[in-house]
Amino acid sequence: MGRSAAPRRPIGNKKAKAKRNAAPILAAMDASLETMITSFSAENKEATDRAVVVWKAILDKQDMKIELEREKVEAAKMEAHAASMKATNEATQLSLAKMSQESKILMDDMEKMDPLARAWHEMYRERIGQEVMAA
Repeated sequence: MGRSAAPRRPIGNKKAKAKRNAAPILAAMDASLETMITSFSAENKEATDRAVVVWKAILDKQDMKIELEREKVEAAKMEAHAASMKATNEATQLSLAKMSQESKILMDDMEKMDPLARAWHEMYRERIGQEVMAA
């Protein structure tokens, strides 16, 4: 049927021996874990320091790019302003040239002109007068 009722060894002795035998293994495992934790902490600190240096370099480069973009925008504004000033200057020069021609037409002595030239001058004098009145 079942086992015989033979006396067994006391269980407590096995547990005590297992504890005694496991103590050096546990101490070695604890020391190994401490070494791993210390190593990991040092590597983590180095990695963090490297990450800080890399991020600083990235941010510096980004700041340089932003500054370069600002300079490009300023240059574009300056070019647009210069183009505007050039256009204004050209318009002023055209206006001055037109005024010079108009003043010549207004100041010309029409008595020495033939009838066709006199008619043309009178027509333009009238147009100049209308433009002055409209402005």
